[in-house]
Amino acid sequence: MKHECDFVTFERNKIHAAIQVCYHLNEDNLDREIKGLIEAMAFFKIKEGLILTYMSTKLKIEKLLFNLFGNG
Repeated sequence: MKHECDFVTFERNKIHAAIQVCYHLNEDNLDREIKGLIEAMAFFKIKEGLILTYMSTKLKIEKLLFNLFGNG
């Protein structure tokens, strides 16, 4: 893996979701956070990922929910 992901969650002994945590999400780090999340989701073959942030700039994002396979 080229990028990093902060956490994964387990449900019934299986990895369920990937989580990125970022204090300040902005245009400078958004790409890095998304790439790490998507790479972890593909590696573990999971459908759910989450980016949690305390604050963001112009993006106005408090949390992003990504679904790699489009199953919302």
